[in-house]
Amino acid sequence: MMSIFGRKVDDDFDSLTNAIGRLLHGKGADLQRAVLTDIVSRWIMGHHPSLRRQALATHVQAVRDLIELNEEALSARNRGEPEDW
Repeated sequence: MMSIFGRKVDDDFDSLTNAIGRLLHGKGADLQRAVLTDIVSRWIMGHHPSLRRQALATHVQAVRDLIELNEEALSARNRGEPEDW
């Protein structure tokens, strides 16, 4: 189970992120960005208007924090070589 924002995330985390990753794989950066942007905007919209700015800032910080962690995991899988760079 993964921890984000100091809290444990649901047991479905891996299965959901893997399923979404498979759906987006090979679709091109522009389409991937558009889909993820729409999903995040819907999630932010679900917050009370007074909480949206903080929800987005917290989300952006979590993304920044996860970049290095995910890059290390990818590098370990590819024996230190970036994938498709």
